[in-house]
Amino acid sequence: MLAKIAAEDAPRLMSLLHDHIQQGELAEAASVGHALKGLLSTFETGEPVSELQPLIDAARAGDEASVTSVHASVRSQLNTLVTEIDALAG
Repeated sequence: MLAKIAAEDAPRLMSLLHDHIQQGELAEAASVGHALKGLLSTFETGEPVSELQPLIDAARAGDEASVTSVHASVRSQLNTLVTEIDALAG
């Protein structure tokens, strides 16, 4: 059941995170990143989920360049994790 919830909610959160980063809305990106980290940490506490914390920290600090860089490096790994969680959901 948790996998089904995560598989449904994670893509929306990832899209929101991307949109907030693209629009320079760092406070919102930090909030969504934190929610995404919490959702996915049920299934993985290491990479790529652990890589969301530097993104959250940078967003809270107003460091747009670091936020963009971390997001670019972790985005495809997060997509892969969500695909794996979706497979668990059946």
